[in-house]
Amino acid sequence: MPSDEEADAARLEIFIKYETGRDGGVEVEDWEDPNLELYAVTDRYGFMHKERLPPTTPSEKDLEVMRQRALKWTKMIVKWDGIVDTPLFRRRVFKGVPDGVRTAVWSNFLGLPEIRREGQYAAAYYVAREKGRFQDIEQIDKDIARRFREHVMFRERYGPGQQTLFRILAAYSMYNSELGYCQGMDAIAGLLMMYMSEEDAYWGMCRLMSCEKYAMHGLYINELPKVREMCAHHGTIRQKIMPKVNQHLESMGFDPMLYGTKWFMEGFQERLPFSLVLRLWDVYLFIGESVMHSMAALLLKMFRKTLLKQSFEELHEFMKLLPDKKFDNDEVMDNLQEMLQDLNRQKLHAIPKSASAMFLPSEAPPEYPEPPEEFRSISLRRHHRTVSTPCTETK
Repeated sequence: MPSDEEADAARLEIFIKYETGRDGGVEVEDWEDPNLELYAVTDRYGFMHKERLPPTTPSEKDLEVMRQRALKWTKMIVKWDGIVDTPLFRRRVFKGVPDGVRTAVWSNFLGLPEIRREGQYAAAYYVAREKGRFQDIEQIDKDIARRFREHVMFRERYGPGQQTLFRILAAYSMYNSELGYCQGMDAIAGLLMMYMSEEDAYWGMCRLMSCEKYAMHGLYINELPKVREMCAHHGTIRQKIMPKVNQHLESMGFDPMLYGTKWFMEGFQERLPFSLVLRLWDVYLFIGESVMHSMAALLLKMFRKTLLKQSFEELHEFMKLLPDKKFDNDEVMDNLQEMLQDLNRQKLHAIPKSASAMFLPSEAPPEYPEPPEEFRSISLRRHHRTVSTPCTETK
């Protein structure tokens, strides 16, 4: 373990690398930068691929459908308070939020105006820079170097995307010092960054961790209590609705923790195609935690015939390769809605209420003093209409 003085110096060195960036002469190892010559194309979400993707030019009819959907959503955003609780709104969420309005819709789902406090993002970042736990900052730095290696926003070591992700995670480690930082949080912050401004992504993280509707704090605190609870509940679900699959998985010693840990801690990122991840998160941010339980159960149901034939090693590899499977996103979301309704009927849609309180922060967030002037404008905020959203799960 480094001494306090050594830890302070090492922490500050990491901060300076992100604040200086490549333009300031920061040197990186060869492995830290992707070899861009290997990538043939970038998809619509910003992910780079080594092989050419099949042509996806939409027809005029498809373009018109997309335009009409975006127009409908734009109107719903204006009428948000009067429509958010209607069956029509729910149906449209399951059909998917158009990319062009996802920023505003996600912000409304998260109810950012309720939680945002002027100047506190910059203040938390400055306190992390001066007094943050070295173990947290060091782990954030390591994880950022590995996360989203094939996405244009994050591919450059110490580039703008990595700088922003670092600031968000460092600041959050002080907003919630009880938690600090844990691996997996970088995936959540990065996903929010793709659709929100820097400061909105930060407050979105705060909301996801501290709101009862999501209570993601419990996924990352010491010993991962909510991960264990969710995996145990998933085991109950698979036993009750897929007894044959459960029996086989148990006979192979394939515990839910072996695959559910990554599913739940990263919101199924890197375990589903990204286009489907976005559809899942549209519904998750709208409804809450029960969506994750439903998706976990649905995946076992979708692939039950394959799972029943596999050994332990084959099961392990199969769960890692799910993004390579061909999914019909519309069909999956229709089936997800049915699974959600089924689990609700059987009262299996959520972990026991008695356990949920322990998954929220035990302390109110601190109020930090205003930082020096050079640290007061570390981000730009994208302005759009947002509204307050109840911090309870939607049925």
